[in-house]
Amino acid sequence: MVVGDGLKGLPEAVESVWPQAWVQTCIVGLMRNSLHLVSCKDRKHVAAALKAIHRAVDEQAAALEDFEAAWAARYPGIPRMWRDAWEQVIPFLAFPPEIRTVIYTTNAIEFVNYQLRKVTKNWAWSMQRRWRAVGRATFIRSAARAIGHPSEELQLGRP
Repeated sequence: MVVGDGLKGLPEAVESVWPQAWVQTCIVGLMRNSLHLVSCKDRKHVAAALKAIHRAVDEQAAALEDFEAAWAARYPGIPRMWRDAWEQVIPFLAFPPEIRTVIYTTNAIEFVNYQLRKVTKNWAWSMQRRWRAVGRATFIRSAARAIGHPSEELQLGRP
């Protein structure tokens, strides 16, 4: 499974390399993009209606039609956005809630990448290659602990 932010061409690229892989849209990104189209006074109600879609038991129980009936007249772009991404949303609905909490967003990956860029940006380029690699491995282990991943399971090779 590959979780992405709706990058154009990602599903085709993943399918060409890994034909058996599923491409999942980042649900948090889809929610954020949807809520950008909503006025402040309706934001809480629209967010609750969208949560009913991605918290559904399965594809048939997903409340996209209910959302469309309630909000499509006022915000027609939101149901269209969800329908366009629907093929990358429904794999998510096949998993139990415990697994959904792990795969519904790319935020953990983005957090690690942001922290890694922040650390490496400040390092002097004159450091020896070996010490840079040791520093990165140490950083990745500490970032994994910060997001709740047991760092003992990470298999980082020695430089």
